[in-house]
Amino acid sequence: MQYSKDETALILETLGYNVDRHYKFKIRDENTASASINPKDGKIKDFGSGWYGSIIDFMTTFENMSQKDAFSRANDIINRPQDIQFSSNQQPKFKKDTLSEIRAAAVVFGLNVIDNKSGIYVGYGENASDITKGYYWAISKIKPLDDLMVFDSKKEMEWLETDKHLYTEKTYSIKEEYITKMAALKNSFEIKKNKSETASKGFITQDFIDKFQVERKENFKRFWELLSQTLPTATKEQKENIAKKYEIGYSKQADRLIMPIRNENGDCLTFWKYNKNPQPFVGDNGNLVTLPKVMFSKNRERCPFNLSDLKNFAKNQKDNETIFIVEGEKDCLNALASGFNAITLGSASARVSEKYIPLFKDINVTIAYDNDEAGQSGAKALREDLKDVCKTIEVIDWNKIARNVGIKEPLKKGFDFTDFLVARESIQEKTKDKER
Repeated sequence: MQYSKDETALILETLGYNVDRHYKFKIRDENTASASINPKDGKIKDFGSGWYGSIIDFMTTFENMSQKDAFSRANDIINRPQDIQFSSNQQPKFKKDTLSEIRAAAVVFGLNVIDNKSGIYVGYGENASDITKGYYWAISKIKPLDDLMVFDSKKEMEWLETDKHLYTEKTYSIKEEYITKMAALKNSFEIKKNKSETASKGFITQDFIDKFQVERKENFKRFWELLSQTLPTATKEQKENIAKKYEIGYSKQADRLIMPIRNENGDCLTFWKYNKNPQPFVGDNGNLVTLPKVMFSKNRERCPFNLSDLKNFAKNQKDNETIFIVEGEKDCLNALASGFNAITLGSASARVSEKYIPLFKDINVTIAYDNDEAGQSGAKALREDLKDVCKTIEVIDWNKIARNVGIKEPLKKGFDFTDFLVARESIQEKTKDKER
Protein backbone atom coordinates (compact mmCIF):
# COMPACT_ATOMS: atom_id res chain seq x y z
CA MET A 1 0.00 0.00 0.00
CA GLN A 2 1.43 3.37 -1.05
CA TYR A 3 0.88 6.54 0.96
CA SER A 4 0.98 10.01 -0.57
CA LYS A 5 3.36 12.69 0.69
CA ASP A 6 0.50 14.39 2.56
CA GLU A 7 -0.65 11.14 4.17
CA THR A 8 2.93 10.37 5.19
CA ALA A 9 3.29 13.88 6.65
CA LEU A 10 0.01 13.52 8.58
CA ILE A 11 1.13 10.19 10.07
CA LEU A 12 4.51 11.65 11.05
CA GLU A 13 2.88 14.69 12.65
CA THR A 14 0.57 12.44 14.67
CA LEU A 15 3.57 10.41 15.83
CA GLY A 16 5.14 13.60 17.16
CA TYR A 17 7.48 14.66 14.34
CA ASN A 18 7.36 18.25 13.03
CA VAL A 19 7.14 18.24 9.24
CA ASP A 20 7.81 21.62 7.59
CA ARG A 21 6.23 22.98 4.41
CA HIS A 22 9.07 21.47 2.37
CA TYR A 23 8.22 18.02 3.81
CA LYS A 24 11.44 17.90 5.83
CA PHE A 25 11.68 16.80 9.47
CA LYS A 26 14.14 15.75 12.19
CA ILE A 27 14.46 12.11 13.24
CA ARG A 28 17.05 12.78 15.94
CA ASP A 29 18.34 15.73 17.94
CA GLU A 30 19.94 17.92 15.27
CA ASN A 31 20.07 21.55 14.17
CA THR A 32 18.93 20.94 10.60
CA ALA A 33 16.29 18.49 9.45
CA SER A 34 18.04 15.60 7.70
CA ALA A 35 15.00 13.57 6.64
CA SER A 36 12.52 14.37 3.89
CA ILE A 37 9.44 12.94 2.19
CA ASN A 38 9.63 12.20 -1.53
CA PRO A 39 6.75 14.16 -3.16
CA LYS A 40 6.38 11.53 -5.91
CA ASP A 41 5.92 8.34 -3.91
CA GLY A 42 5.58 9.52 -0.30
CA LYS A 43 8.65 7.58 0.83
CA ILE A 44 11.13 8.87 3.40
CA LYS A 45 14.85 9.46 2.96
CA ASP A 46 17.09 9.91 6.02
CA PHE A 47 20.22 11.63 4.72
CA GLY A 48 21.82 11.30 8.14
CA SER A 49 22.08 7.51 7.96
CA GLY A 50 21.23 6.76 4.34
CA TRP A 51 18.02 4.96 5.32
CA TYR A 52 15.15 4.95 2.79
CA GLY A 53 11.68 3.45 2.95
CA SER A 54 7.93 3.89 3.26
CA ILE A 55 6.12 5.29 6.30
CA ILE A 56 5.41 1.69 7.35
CA ASP A 57 9.13 0.88 7.15
CA PHE A 58 9.82 4.05 9.14
CA MET A 59 7.40 3.05 11.92
CA THR A 60 8.91 -0.42 12.23
CA THR A 61 12.48 0.93 12.23
CA PHE A 62 12.22 4.11 14.30
CA GLU A 63 9.04 3.59 16.35
CA ASN A 64 9.67 -0.08 17.23
CA MET A 65 6.33 -1.27 15.82
CA SER A 66 5.54 -4.56 14.16
CA GLN A 67 4.52 -4.28 10.51
CA LYS A 68 0.95 -5.24 11.43
CA ASP A 69 0.74 -2.56 14.11
CA ALA A 70 2.31 0.01 11.79
CA PHE A 71 -0.30 -0.62 9.08
CA SER A 72 -3.09 -0.48 11.64
CA ARG A 73 -1.79 2.74 13.22
CA ALA A 74 -1.18 4.45 9.87
CA ASN A 75 -4.60 3.59 8.53
CA ASP A 76 -6.24 4.64 11.77
CA ILE A 77 -4.55 8.06 11.51
CA ILE A 78 -5.64 8.74 7.94
CA ASN A 79 -8.98 6.91 8.39
CA ARG A 80 -8.43 4.46 5.57
CA PRO A 81 -10.62 1.37 5.37
CA GLN A 82 -8.65 -1.86 5.77
CA ASP A 83 -9.22 -5.03 3.80
CA ILE A 84 -12.68 -3.99 2.51
CA GLN A 85 -13.67 -5.79 -0.67
CA PHE A 86 -16.94 -6.11 -2.56
CA SER A 87 -17.54 -9.10 -4.80
CA SER A 88 -19.65 -8.64 -7.92
CA ASN A 89 -22.42 -10.93 -6.62
CA GLN A 90 -22.81 -8.99 -3.35
CA GLN A 91 -23.92 -5.58 -4.54
CA PRO A 92 -27.70 -5.24 -3.92
CA LYS A 93 -29.00 -1.84 -4.91
CA PHE A 94 -30.89 0.39 -2.48
CA LYS A 95 -34.31 1.62 -3.42
CA LYS A 96 -34.92 5.33 -3.07
CA ASP A 97 -37.12 4.85 0.00
CA THR A 98 -34.36 2.84 1.69
CA LEU A 99 -31.97 5.78 1.44
CA SER A 100 -34.69 7.99 2.85
CA GLU A 101 -35.11 5.67 5.82
CA ILE A 102 -31.36 5.76 6.44
CA ARG A 103 -31.43 9.55 6.34
CA ALA A 104 -34.30 9.62 8.80
CA ALA A 105 -32.59 7.15 11.12
CA ALA A 106 -29.47 9.32 11.01
CA VAL A 107 -31.49 12.36 12.03
CA VAL A 108 -32.99 10.45 14.97
CA PHE A 109 -29.50 9.86 16.31
CA GLY A 110 -28.32 13.40 15.69
CA LEU A 111 -26.15 12.54 12.68
CA ASN A 112 -25.68 14.77 9.65
CA VAL A 113 -26.18 13.48 6.11
CA ILE A 114 -24.40 14.68 2.98
CA ASP A 115 -25.80 13.54 -0.38
CA ASN A 116 -24.22 13.28 -3.82
CA LYS A 117 -24.59 11.28 -7.02
CA SER A 118 -23.05 8.06 -5.73
CA GLY A 119 -24.71 7.81 -2.33
CA ILE A 120 -25.09 9.42 1.06
CA TYR A 121 -22.51 10.21 3.73
CA VAL A 122 -23.55 9.93 7.35
CA GLY A 123 -21.58 11.36 10.25
CA TYR A 124 -20.87 13.88 12.99
CA GLY A 125 -18.93 16.47 11.02
CA GLU A 126 -20.22 19.94 10.30
CA ASN A 127 -19.18 20.02 6.66
CA ALA A 128 -17.55 17.99 3.91
CA SER A 129 -14.02 18.80 5.09
CA ASP A 130 -14.70 16.72 8.22
CA ILE A 131 -14.96 13.60 6.07
CA THR A 132 -11.15 13.37 5.96
CA LYS A 133 -11.11 13.33 9.78
CA GLY A 134 -13.16 10.14 9.82
CA TYR A 135 -16.38 11.76 11.06
CA TYR A 136 -18.38 10.47 8.05
CA TRP A 137 -19.04 7.08 6.53
CA ALA A 138 -20.15 6.53 2.95
CA ILE A 139 -23.25 4.50 2.08
CA SER A 140 -23.20 3.81 -1.65
CA LYS A 141 -26.33 3.23 -3.69
CA ILE A 142 -24.80 0.02 -5.05
CA LYS A 143 -23.31 -1.38 -1.83
CA PRO A 144 -25.14 -2.98 1.08
CA LEU A 145 -25.64 -1.10 4.34
CA ASP A 146 -23.60 -3.75 6.17
CA ASP A 147 -20.58 -2.75 4.12
CA LEU A 148 -20.24 0.83 5.36
CA MET A 149 -16.80 2.15 4.53
CA VAL A 150 -14.73 5.23 5.32
CA PHE A 151 -15.07 7.89 2.63
CA ASP A 152 -11.71 9.38 1.63
CA SER A 153 -11.54 9.46 -2.16
CA LYS A 154 -9.98 12.72 -3.36
CA LYS A 155 -12.01 12.65 -6.58
CA GLU A 156 -15.30 12.26 -4.73
CA MET A 157 -14.21 14.86 -2.17
CA GLU A 158 -13.90 17.40 -4.97
CA TRP A 159 -17.32 16.26 -6.13
CA LEU A 160 -18.76 16.83 -2.67
CA GLU A 161 -17.30 20.31 -2.42
CA THR A 162 -19.47 21.43 -5.34
CA ASP A 163 -22.52 19.19 -4.79
CA LYS A 164 -23.15 18.93 -1.04
CA HIS A 165 -26.26 19.60 1.01
CA LEU A 166 -27.56 18.36 4.33
CA TYR A 167 -30.81 16.47 4.72
CA THR A 168 -33.06 17.31 7.64
CA GLU A 169 -36.08 15.05 7.01
CA LYS A 170 -37.89 14.27 10.25
CA THR A 171 -40.98 12.33 9.15
CA TYR A 172 -40.27 8.84 7.81
CA SER A 173 -41.41 5.38 8.76
CA ILE A 174 -38.09 4.00 9.99
CA LYS A 175 -37.54 0.24 10.03
CA GLU A 176 -36.16 -1.25 13.23
CA GLU A 177 -33.11 -2.65 11.41
CA TYR A 178 -31.98 0.86 10.46
CA ILE A 179 -32.49 2.15 14.00
CA THR A 180 -30.26 -0.68 15.24
CA LYS A 181 -27.63 -0.04 12.61
CA MET A 182 -27.59 3.69 13.30
CA ALA A 183 -27.22 3.07 17.03
CA ALA A 184 -24.13 0.97 16.30
CA LEU A 185 -22.92 3.59 13.82
CA LYS A 186 -23.29 6.37 16.40
CA ASN A 187 -21.21 4.43 18.91
CA SER A 188 -18.53 3.84 16.28
CA PHE A 189 -18.42 7.53 15.42
CA GLU A 190 -18.08 8.56 19.07
CA ILE A 191 -15.11 6.22 19.49
CA LYS A 192 -13.49 7.44 16.27
CA LYS A 193 -14.11 11.08 17.14
CA ASN A 194 -12.62 10.72 20.60
CA LYS A 195 -9.55 9.00 19.15
CA SER A 196 -9.15 11.70 16.53
CA GLU A 197 -9.49 14.54 19.04
CA THR A 198 -7.03 12.84 21.40
CA ALA A 199 -4.49 12.39 18.60
CA SER A 200 -4.96 15.98 17.42
CA LYS A 201 -3.92 17.23 20.86
CA GLY A 202 -0.69 15.27 20.62
CA PHE A 203 -1.61 12.55 23.11
CA ILE A 204 -0.99 8.84 22.59
CA THR A 205 -4.29 6.98 22.43
CA GLN A 206 -5.24 4.13 24.77
CA ASP A 207 -5.65 1.63 21.95
CA PHE A 208 -2.00 2.21 21.04
CA ILE A 209 -0.97 1.64 24.67
CA ASP A 210 -3.07 -1.52 24.79
CA LYS A 211 -1.15 -3.04 21.88
CA PHE A 212 1.92 -3.33 24.10
CA GLN A 213 -0.24 -5.05 26.71
CA VAL A 214 -1.18 -7.62 24.08
CA GLU A 215 2.49 -8.15 23.23
CA ARG A 216 3.22 -8.54 26.93
CA LYS A 217 0.74 -11.42 27.15
CA GLU A 218 2.01 -13.01 23.95
CA ASN A 219 5.64 -12.82 25.12
CA PHE A 220 5.12 -13.06 28.85
CA LYS A 221 8.26 -15.07 29.64
CA ARG A 222 10.54 -12.45 28.10
CA PHE A 223 8.49 -9.60 29.60
CA TRP A 224 8.80 -11.11 33.08
CA GLU A 225 12.54 -11.59 32.61
CA LEU A 226 13.01 -7.90 31.74
CA LEU A 227 10.70 -6.79 34.54
CA SER A 228 12.63 -8.88 37.07
CA GLN A 229 15.90 -7.33 35.90
CA THR A 230 14.36 -3.89 36.29
CA LEU A 231 12.89 -4.55 39.75
CA PRO A 232 15.60 -6.76 41.35
CA THR A 233 14.30 -6.64 44.93
CA ALA A 234 10.56 -6.75 44.25
CA THR A 235 8.48 -9.81 45.12
CA LYS A 236 6.26 -11.50 42.54
CA GLU A 237 3.21 -9.72 43.94
CA GLN A 238 4.97 -6.35 43.95
CA LYS A 239 6.06 -6.76 40.33
CA GLU A 240 2.54 -7.73 39.30
CA ASN A 241 1.05 -4.72 41.09
CA ILE A 242 3.55 -2.27 39.62
CA ALA A 243 3.13 -3.64 36.09
CA LYS A 244 -0.66 -3.41 36.36
CA LYS A 245 -0.86 0.05 37.96
CA TYR A 246 1.59 1.69 35.56
CA GLU A 247 0.50 -0.28 32.45
CA ILE A 248 3.96 -1.67 31.74
CA GLY A 249 3.84 -3.52 28.44
CA TYR A 250 6.38 -5.06 26.09
CA SER A 251 7.59 -4.55 22.53
CA LYS A 252 8.92 -7.70 20.92
CA GLN A 253 10.60 -5.88 18.06
CA ALA A 254 12.39 -3.44 20.38
CA ASP A 255 12.79 -6.08 23.12
CA ARG A 256 11.98 -3.44 25.73
CA LEU A 257 9.55 -2.76 28.51
CA ILE A 258 7.14 -0.05 27.36
CA MET A 259 5.45 2.25 29.88
CA PRO A 260 3.21 5.28 29.19
CA ILE A 261 4.20 8.57 30.82
CA ARG A 262 1.03 10.51 31.65
CA ASN A 263 0.53 14.16 32.48
CA GLU A 264 -1.47 15.57 35.40
CA ASN A 265 -4.74 14.93 33.53
CA GLY A 266 -3.91 11.31 32.77
CA ASP A 267 -3.11 11.90 29.07
CA CYS A 268 -0.21 9.87 27.67
CA LEU A 269 2.56 12.11 26.34
CA THR A 270 5.29 9.60 25.56
CA PHE A 271 6.59 6.07 26.17
CA TRP A 272 9.45 5.06 28.49
CA LYS A 273 11.31 2.19 26.80
CA TYR A 274 13.72 0.18 28.94
CA ASN A 275 16.07 -2.75 28.67
CA LYS A 276 18.83 -3.08 31.26
CA ASN A 277 21.07 -4.98 28.83
CA PRO A 278 20.20 -4.01 25.24
CA GLN A 279 21.74 -6.25 22.61
CA PRO A 280 24.05 -4.57 20.04
CA PHE A 281 23.23 -4.85 16.34
CA VAL A 282 24.85 -4.00 13.02
CA GLY A 283 23.70 -0.66 11.63
CA ASP A 284 23.13 0.34 8.01
CA ASN A 285 26.72 1.56 7.74
CA GLY A 286 28.07 -1.79 8.94
CA ASN A 287 29.14 -0.52 12.35
CA LEU A 288 28.07 -2.12 15.62
CA VAL A 289 25.32 -0.12 17.35
CA THR A 290 24.32 -0.37 21.01
CA LEU A 291 21.26 1.63 21.98
CA PRO A 292 20.97 3.18 25.47
CA LYS A 293 19.17 1.39 28.29
CA VAL A 294 16.52 4.10 28.47
CA MET A 295 14.74 5.51 25.44
CA PHE A 296 11.63 7.61 24.89
CA SER A 297 9.33 8.20 21.95
CA LYS A 298 11.10 10.60 19.62
CA ASN A 299 10.14 14.28 19.39
CA ARG A 300 7.45 14.06 22.04
CA GLU A 301 6.91 16.21 25.11
CA ARG A 302 7.87 14.66 28.45
CA CYS A 303 6.61 15.30 31.94
CA PRO A 304 7.39 14.02 35.47
CA PHE A 305 6.49 10.37 36.00
CA ASN A 306 3.81 9.41 38.54
CA LEU A 307 2.09 12.79 38.76
CA SER A 308 -1.15 11.11 39.85
CA ASP A 309 0.53 9.87 43.04
CA LEU A 310 2.05 13.31 43.64
CA LYS A 311 -1.40 14.88 43.47
CA ASN A 312 -2.84 12.30 45.88
CA PHE A 313 0.13 12.67 48.23
CA ALA A 314 -0.41 16.44 48.42
CA LYS A 315 -4.04 15.89 49.42
CA ASN A 316 -3.49 13.10 51.95
CA GLN A 317 0.01 13.72 53.38
CA LYS A 318 0.60 12.72 56.99
CA ASP A 319 2.76 14.93 59.23
CA ASN A 320 6.06 13.05 58.97
CA GLU A 321 5.48 11.48 55.58
CA THR A 322 7.78 12.39 52.68
CA ILE A 323 7.82 11.82 48.94
CA PHE A 324 11.09 10.97 47.23
CA ILE A 325 12.17 12.59 43.97
CA VAL A 326 14.52 10.09 42.35
CA GLU A 327 16.62 10.49 39.23
CA GLY A 328 14.84 8.20 36.75
CA GLU A 329 11.82 6.01 36.05
CA LYS A 330 13.65 2.78 36.95
CA ASP A 331 14.53 4.07 40.42
CA CYS A 332 11.01 5.41 40.82
CA LEU A 333 9.43 2.04 40.04
CA ASN A 334 11.75 0.30 42.50
CA ALA A 335 10.97 2.83 45.22
CA LEU A 336 7.24 2.41 44.60
CA ALA A 337 7.49 -1.40 44.64
CA SER A 338 9.22 -1.16 48.04
CA GLY A 339 6.44 0.97 49.50
CA PHE A 340 7.97 4.45 49.23
CA ASN A 341 6.17 7.50 47.86
CA ALA A 342 8.13 8.51 44.78
CA ILE A 343 8.16 10.49 41.55
CA THR A 344 10.84 11.42 39.03
CA LEU A 345 11.43 14.39 36.76
CA GLY A 346 13.24 12.01 34.38
CA SER A 347 16.88 13.00 34.89
CA ALA A 348 19.24 14.92 37.16
CA SER A 349 19.25 17.90 34.82
CA ALA A 350 15.45 18.14 34.48
CA ARG A 351 13.79 21.13 36.14
CA VAL A 352 10.25 21.42 37.46
CA SER A 353 7.97 23.14 34.96
CA GLU A 354 6.12 26.17 36.35
CA LYS A 355 2.75 24.47 35.90
CA TYR A 356 3.79 21.64 38.25
CA ILE A 357 5.22 23.84 41.03
CA PRO A 358 1.85 24.11 42.86
CA LEU A 359 1.77 20.32 43.27
CA PHE A 360 4.74 20.60 45.67
CA LYS A 361 3.15 23.23 47.90
CA ASP A 362 3.43 22.43 51.64
CA ILE A 363 4.61 18.83 51.26
CA ASN A 364 7.71 17.06 52.59
CA VAL A 365 10.20 16.23 49.85
CA THR A 366 13.42 14.20 49.89
CA ILE A 367 15.65 14.41 46.82
CA ALA A 368 17.43 11.08 46.21
CA TYR A 369 19.49 11.60 43.07
CA ASP A 370 22.44 9.40 42.06
CA ASN A 371 25.75 9.55 43.92
CA ASP A 372 27.75 11.38 41.26
CA GLU A 373 28.53 14.92 40.18
CA ALA A 374 25.48 15.25 37.91
CA GLY A 375 23.19 13.93 40.66
CA GLN A 376 24.61 16.23 43.32
CA SER A 377 24.45 19.26 41.04
CA GLY A 378 20.89 18.45 39.94
CA ALA A 379 19.74 17.90 43.53
CA LYS A 380 21.16 21.25 44.61
CA ALA A 381 19.39 23.07 41.76
CA LEU A 382 16.09 21.29 42.44
CA ARG A 383 16.23 22.12 46.15
CA GLU A 384 16.75 25.77 45.24
CA ASP A 385 13.70 25.67 42.93
CA LEU A 386 11.41 24.15 45.57
CA LYS A 387 12.74 25.55 48.86
CA ASP A 388 10.05 28.27 49.10
CA VAL A 389 7.27 25.92 48.03
CA CYS A 390 7.67 22.70 50.01
CA LYS A 391 6.98 22.34 53.72
CA THR A 392 10.38 20.66 54.11
CA ILE A 393 12.97 19.65 51.54
CA GLU A 394 16.22 17.76 52.01
CA VAL A 395 18.84 16.10 49.82
CA ILE A 396 19.71 12.55 50.78
CA ASP A 397 23.30 11.80 51.83
CA TRP A 398 23.99 8.35 50.42
CA ASN A 399 27.18 7.88 52.43
CA LYS A 400 25.31 8.55 55.66
CA ILE A 401 22.46 6.24 54.63
CA ALA A 402 24.97 3.52 53.72
CA ARG A 403 26.55 3.67 57.14
CA ASN A 404 23.15 3.56 58.83
CA VAL A 405 22.11 0.35 57.07
CA GLY A 406 25.50 -1.32 57.49
CA ILE A 407 27.07 -0.91 54.06
CA LYS A 408 30.81 -0.99 54.70
CA GLU A 409 32.19 -0.88 51.16
CA PRO A 410 32.82 2.51 49.51
CA LEU A 411 29.87 3.51 47.35
CA LYS A 412 30.39 3.27 43.61
CA LYS A 413 30.06 6.35 41.44
CA GLY A 414 26.44 6.66 40.37
CA PHE A 415 25.07 4.68 43.35
CA ASP A 416 21.29 5.13 43.11
CA PHE A 417 18.04 4.28 44.87
CA THR A 418 17.85 0.83 43.27
CA ASP A 419 21.43 0.08 44.35
CA PHE A 420 20.45 1.07 47.89
CA LEU A 421 17.49 -1.35 47.87
CA VAL A 422 19.69 -4.18 46.56
CA ALA A 423 22.40 -3.53 49.17
CA ARG A 424 19.84 -3.27 51.98
CA GLU A 425 18.23 -6.56 50.97
CA SER A 426 21.64 -8.28 50.88
CA ILE A 427 22.46 -7.07 54.38
CA GLN A 428 19.07 -8.19 55.67
CA GLU A 429 19.57 -11.64 54.19
CA LYS A 430 23.02 -11.95 55.82
CA THR A 431 21.55 -10.89 59.16
CA LYS A 432 18.87 -13.55 58.88
CA ASP A 433 21.48 -16.19 58.06
CA LYS A 434 23.45 -15.29 61.18
CA GLU A 435 20.33 -15.45 63.35
CA ARG A 436 19.61 -18.94 62.06
